[in-house]
Amino acid sequence: MSAKQSPAQTLEKFMQRTAIGTFLLAVSYTIGTAEYLVSEDLAETLNILQKPLGLLVILLVAPAVWSMARIGAFKARPGCDEPESFVKEMLARASTLSFSITFVALLALQVLSGKFYTDQPPAFFIGIALMVSLYVFSISFFVLSRDTEEDDDFGDDDLGEGAA
Repeated sequence: MSAKQSPAQTLEKFMQRTAIGTFLLAVSYTIGTAEYLVSEDLAETLNILQKPLGLLVILLVAPAVWSMARIGAFKARPGCDEPESFVKEMLARASTLSFSITFVALLALQVLSGKFYTDQPPAFFIGIALMVSLYVFSISFFVLSRDTEEDDDFGDDDLGEGAA
């Protein structure tokens, strides 16, 4: 008999699986973008490797989505503001960082597309932009969610302030 997870644990598991799935999608876009730069035989092999990654993402994320739906996490709760949470904050920070870096990458791709890779189709550049965005989001989410350096409410710094 397995122990039942709390809603907070279910949310954390969902976010971690989503970040892992996002990373795997980034790998898939990397393979898809590489197909434009290699020979046809190797491109065909890469295309075959890319398909199981999509299936793996579905197998990884779908159970977490199901768990979230079972606890009613996707239902709107009228008159109830969502509480602040560490996971939600890290998701927002990772999303902001991902958007910012993707914007810079798009500017760089604009220069590259006009000067160096003029024979590549738009799908090549879109793949690179998506790849950058997904890598930055997934990696920054993991880095930020593992950050334990921030002071908590019970830090040693707070002990001596009121006593003076």
